[in-house]
Amino acid sequence: MRSLFEATCFLSLFQGIHSFSPSGCAQHDNKRIIQRTISSTSYQTPFHPATTFIPSSSLSVASDPTSTSTNLHNANNSFLQPGPNLIPPLTPTQPKLEAEFYSMMREFSRYTPKDIASISDPRYQALYEGVAAGANETLVMNAFSVAYQDLLPIRLAGRMIYRHLRSTMEECIEERDSKEELLVNEHGLDMHTINHGRRAFMAIVKEDASDRSSEGYMTIGNLIDSGIVDTVVELLEFESFDEFAEMMDAEHDEEITFEKFMVGLQNCKGNKETGACEVNCDLSEVLNEIMMRMEPIEAARNEVDFDKRKKKFSDKYDLMVTTFEEWEEYAPSGDGRMLEVLKGSFAGAKNEKIVKALKIVYMDYSALRLGGDLVFKLMGKLMSRRKKNQASS
Repeated sequence: MRSLFEATCFLSLFQGIHSFSPSGCAQHDNKRIIQRTISSTSYQTPFHPATTFIPSSSLSVASDPTSTSTNLHNANNSFLQPGPNLIPPLTPTQPKLEAEFYSMMREFSRYTPKDIASISDPRYQALYEGVAAGANETLVMNAFSVAYQDLLPIRLAGRMIYRHLRSTMEECIEERDSKEELLVNEHGLDMHTINHGRRAFMAIVKEDASDRSSEGYMTIGNLIDSGIVDTVVELLEFESFDEFAEMMDAEHDEEITFEKFMVGLQNCKGNKETGACEVNCDLSEVLNEIMMRMEPIEAARNEVDFDKRKKKFSDKYDLMVTTFEEWEEYAPSGDGRMLEVLKGSFAGAKNEKIVKALKIVYMDYSALRLGGDLVFKLMGKLMSRRKKNQASS
């Protein structure tokens, strides 16, 4: 019986892993092959001693006197630093499976907001952001730790999705550093401006709900829809919209990648041979303005975009979240491993980033959907006993 159960779990795992795309990174250069390594070692960001480029993942930004504001500088610093977390330290007495779970959490806590922004697919970004949010919710971590140790489907699925997401991040960081090297050495952009540019570019791409956004590029139409074209044309003193469009998409292939976005803005500094505008523009100011104007648009967009065929999973997940919110008023007190899971479920249901990340994996990843249904069923039995005890007392 146990072997049959384990076989079912493994089948769900392999069905589920294929519902994710092979990578969250943009794949525009077919000649470039990146070896994906799934191992127990931490990722290492490449360093290129033959160039003047320093990978952004190891960059420490000093105060920039040309920055348009202190807030802009602080935002850029936080973009390059891992966020705080409440992950408990490893101890000699920690059970093996508990130590394994928190080691995985600790690995993901090293990723900075810029690392996450290097992932082109917004749904993948939501997964990493959800893990980061969970690392600051003690009750949520306790709940997942117990579920990981006690429930085989959760443990098997957790190990596989961890390896997949870590491998994806390694690949995307390597690709990002290579492209930033090109922008620094061939186009003269500095890392301070590139970092502002990535935040602005991703804010626009996130607002786009089409398939293009998952491939890490947009079109002139997306720029218009984002509502920031007037800002760029005005601040960079383009004579017309057509001049700006030509600068952004000189190859006329309807694809504006991050590299094209940055090079197009850089060209505004003056290139007499191409006829670009010859004004003294401050790209940091322009990019900061883009970010500020995108914030209300980003806040208003749908939390999770999903396929119609997955609506039943979405509805079921929403019902579970609502049920946990209703249960909290009647939650039993005391200690116990399943009570730890229940308390963590209550806390997680209140955290928007955790709810969003779990909804994505519930809808897209059959193994974790199986685990989620199992947890909900166990919590339902716990709450049912609680209500019976209350009725009889």
